[in-house]
Amino acid sequence: MIARWVAALDFWLQFSARLARRPAAWIVLHRLLSVPLLLRLPRRTLASSGVIVTTRVRSPLAWLLPDPGSSSGAPDLDVVQVHPWMAWWWRRRGRVIVPTFVRYRGRVEEIPPPRPSKSLRANLTKAERNGFVARPGDEWGLARRMAEDWARGRFGEDVWMPPEHAWGRMRRHGRLLTISDGTRDVAVAVVIAAHGGREAWFTALGLAEGDPELLRAGAITAVYAAVADDARAIGAATIDSGRCYARGDDPIGEYKARWGYRPVRDPFSPVFAVRALSEAGSRFLADAPLIRLARI
Repeated sequence: MIARWVAALDFWLQFSARLARRPAAWIVLHRLLSVPLLLRLPRRTLASSGVIVTTRVRSPLAWLLPDPGSSSGAPDLDVVQVHPWMAWWWRRRGRVIVPTFVRYRGRVEEIPPPRPSKSLRANLTKAERNGFVARPGDEWGLARRMAEDWARGRFGEDVWMPPEHAWGRMRRHGRLLTISDGTRDVAVAVVIAAHGGREAWFTALGLAEGDPELLRAGAITAVYAAVADDARAIGAATIDSGRCYARGDDPIGEYKARWGYRPVRDPFSPVFAVRALSEAGSRFLADAPLIRLARI
């Protein structure tokens, strides 16, 4: 219950920061409120990719892929959740700083890239061949159901869902884009003009019933294309396509990268200081596809 309340507050602060012309005050407020969560961190041990990890964290370690095997034995890595304002202190002491999330952003004129990859060209052709077209929408109840179906299909039944007040803010400040196949609505996107209209924030994505057949048919490709067209129409300079885990092999991040989006820091992301305790831990840090940003 507390975790869901914290997630709702986090989303509210992020949303407020996106709407602000100068978001720094909201970032500072978020970081002040996060201080109590970093006191008396629980300690536990887990196994990940063949190494033993000791942790002192409050937030999920989404960039670690836990193993089902035993977590007994001498630890190879030590992970501590730290306050972003103290990341420099931990870095100077030899720790690797890893966030949970990064944002994928890109300049509007580069979305999609002038020379898209072969797979993106094939997906765009498939979406056009299947007759997917975008239009402004107004059925917000349907949009919410599609977004929740898509989230459950991608992340499981326990995924956090934006509550009613969050959807209320989306309705007031956002534009709903609806994708149709000519007979029914199959996908949606919510786009918000952020930072005084300088940026288009791709806030929510939905797919009818989370249907994998629609995914394979190119409905999500049509959504991403519609978001890029909408950003151009409102005169935005950049598009923020949302959060992904800070792993270079995150499949959603890889898909966004094909569109021309690149990972940048997320000032609202939890931050961890990581230290190798053995040769196996050092190899893990050298080989793991973690996205490490110089500035947190």
